[in-house]
Amino acid sequence: MEKPRDPEDLYHALGNDVNPARPILTGDVIEAVEITNADGATITRTVMVLDHPCSLRTNGVDLADRLLVAEVHDSSPISWREGEFNRMPLPAPMPSAEGKSRPLAAYFDTSYHISPAQLLAGKRIACLSVLGIDLMLQRRVKHFSRVTVPTDNFDKANIHVYEEADLVKGWCMEREDHGVKAEDAFSECLKWLREDLGGRTRQDKLKDAGLRSTVRQQMGQRLRELRAVRRSTSRAEADAARCPGPQGTAITPHTSTYIPPAQSDRGATWQTKTPSSRRAILFEKIADATEALSKHNAPAQASALKDLAEAYASLSFPNQPHS
Repeated sequence: MEKPRDPEDLYHALGNDVNPARPILTGDVIEAVEITNADGATITRTVMVLDHPCSLRTNGVDLADRLLVAEVHDSSPISWREGEFNRMPLPAPMPSAEGKSRPLAAYFDTSYHISPAQLLAGKRIACLSVLGIDLMLQRRVKHFSRVTVPTDNFDKANIHVYEEADLVKGWCMEREDHGVKAEDAFSECLKWLREDLGGRTRQDKLKDAGLRSTVRQQMGQRLRELRAVRRSTSRAEADAARCPGPQGTAITPHTSTYIPPAQSDRGATWQTKTPSSRRAILFEKIADATEALSKHNAPAQASALKDLAEAYASLSFPNQPHS
């Protein structure tokens, strides 16, 4: 059986350093979770998530209906290598642990099945590191089978999952800074990771140690493209609010509408009191930005903007060609 060199090595994040953008993962510790006993009584406990990441989300996005958790409470000091394998020690700096004399522990033989709503209503106070998760899995297997599995085996089997969790956290943090809801950013990232690339996905590539850095680089590029779209859209919205209308009046997004040249013998004109002007103006601005990017050798950004421009065109002028 193995042990950490330093207790701090067990933890990825603690207390206020736990980032809410990080997906719920094996080994996470959540406090103030309400649990219903077999007799129907409700108790409040601190718990550790025991399910493997693949079991946590059967469809890859939503947490499973039933989640297995272990109760966390104080413990006497134990030897990592000798006995008491029914628990995962959680020494200081774990919140509420008191030095070496009074650590906390997650007890595998005191476990509960709870719903995602019960889990998420609590507060996550700790995320285990990769080493911490591997040690927890080793002790749990030892407790139930009396077989000692080297932590390297767990690491090799699960490292791509840990890498994916870090990528999702980074993606969600970036997108939330640009106004995207956390759940939407999470789904957006998984869709990108699972995009079919000719029989293989980026999620598959994370299983190959030699390709993980490539996936990280590609994610950075994709996020830069999304930032460029966001900046262009923001500028277009600002221009829309300032765009002069007939007789020098200001055209506001919900008082005027754009009439394309194809529908007017007087060229482009405006009609007031209709709600589509913002879409029309955005379409024009995004189309201009697309052409400019193409001329400056930025095909990926230009393609993304072109798709967005066509979407706005379809909303604004459904009976007109958009190419």
